[in-house]
Amino acid sequence: MGVSNPDPFFQEPGELAMVHYGIRKGLLKRRRPLQDQENDDSFIGIVRLHGHRSHMCRVFFDVIDLASIFDTNAPLNSTYWAFPYRVKR
Repeated sequence: MGVSNPDPFFQEPGELAMVHYGIRKGLLKRRRPLQDQENDDSFIGIVRLHGHRSHMCRVFFDVIDLASIFDTNAPLNSTYWAFPYRVKR
């Protein structure tokens, strides 16, 4: 998962990747960064997902180009994926 930008951000890594998931039903969410250790646009990380007494949970992965945040002239370059999951105990 990554974003492509013809004019990348000057600071490496040029993207920020996060995983979001709920820890309680409602608005309370947890965010964890994913790392691009070799600067090859492949993000890795370990996330422990929790069920919150709901039948269905969701997890979101999103990537944003840092130029979209810090450069007022840059276009918005971002992408996200969302997946449902169920925790069985």
